[in-house]
Amino acid sequence: MSASKPGYGATPQARINAIKKQQRLNAAREERNKQLQQQIESWYSQFDTNRNGVLERDELRALLQHLHPDHAPDEKMLDWLIERATAIESFSLQLSGSLHGAVSRLAIMKTVEKYDAVIRQKTRLDEIFRTADVDGSGKLERTEVLAMMNDLASKTPSLRHVRADEADVEWVLESCDMDNDKTSVSREELYQALATWKELAQTKARTEPIVEEKTIGRKNSHIGKAYKADAAGTAAADEEQLSKSSKSSSLCALL
Repeated sequence: MSASKPGYGATPQARINAIKKQQRLNAAREERNKQLQQQIESWYSQFDTNRNGVLERDELRALLQHLHPDHAPDEKMLDWLIERATAIESFSLQLSGSLHGAVSRLAIMKTVEKYDAVIRQKTRLDEIFRTADVDGSGKLERTEVLAMMNDLASKTPSLRHVRADEADVEWVLESCDMDNDKTSVSREELYQALATWKELAQTKARTEPIVEEKTIGRKNSHIGKAYKADAAGTAAADEEQLSKSSKSSSLCALL
């Protein structure tokens, strides 16, 4: 007998149980969304001092310093956070954000989460940078960036079939640039580079076929340049991996 969808072909009681379970999940999701919205409104009530409905640079700085008293964001970090928060990114459209923009309610939670990750992962990022900086120059050159991107993807269960190419490196260098040097990645730019590669790799994972490994090794299909998009539904395997090791070097562990 072939497997049926939950709730189909089941006994009346099983269908009732399935419906109740879904209702509980929906209620929990609604409660979580309500809590997040309340948190956002609290932040804007306290830090949107000019009451214009968005957080401008100094207001965002105050919020992040409030959340991380020992780690006040510098100007370069604020530049990157604001630019990312004001960018328009989808599979078919990419518009760069503005350094002089402001963070809306829709973007603030992701902005805070990005900064949280920067603080939380500083030690791991230092280790990744030292390993990738093969020539000890203090910057990651193009070949080092490419090797790092592929190494991290190979350690991420849902991205193991994804391979970075020169076009991907070009996009990462351009997107993370903070010092007008688009030929390399500095330590200060590393988190931004990895965040960009994570989003790009997840997009490629949805479009590149997974080729089963043979005795001669893994084969990969080249599809050309992929574009960044909001990640959705690709981290389940990564979460399982993380539960086994808190020291994982996968992209989803780092970002």
